Amino acid sequence: MKDSLKLNNFERSLFIIKPDSYKYKNEILNELRANNFELQYVRDVILSKNFLLKLYSAEDDDIVNLLNIEYFLNKTATIGIVAGENCKKRLFEVCGEQYIPDMCDKNSIRYKYSTIREPISLHGYEFYINAIHRSLPKDAENEIELYMEEYIRNRVKEVDIGDR
Repeated sequence: MKDSLKLNNFERSLFIIKPDSYKYKNEILNELRANNFELQYVRDVILSKNFLLKLYSAEDDDIVNLLNIEYFLNKTATIGIVAGENCKKRLFEVCGEQYIPDMCDKNSIRYKYSTIREPISLHGYEFYINAIHRSLPKDAENEIELYMEEYIRNRVKEVDIGDR
């Protein structure tokens, strides 16, 4: 029975529908479902600077990290955790393998739902906006853990037992 479940290839990964593509949230979520991802968790959030600093510290480009952080601040986004067989690699492919939307496959989420095609200028740097953050396969578990610690476990710890 266990062999038929293929639990060895069951994985999870994190995604964030970015503010400029938030208006396509339902279409993007439906596309994830259509690609056989199980949506384990989906929540609209305004991401904290603390979380964003941790999320983008793994990237190699400090300028891009800072621009990503500034881009997200005080804007609504949707964060989620998907699961499924070979989820990490498949999410990366379905969302788009390139940073610049027009360099992604035309069927990818980044290509189809990115609303800004030209680079924007922030602090004198050109910066591309794509529709969705998806974990790199090697970073998926760490990003899920980062999100859980920042938004789930810390919120539970904040509840005062005396208030119940």
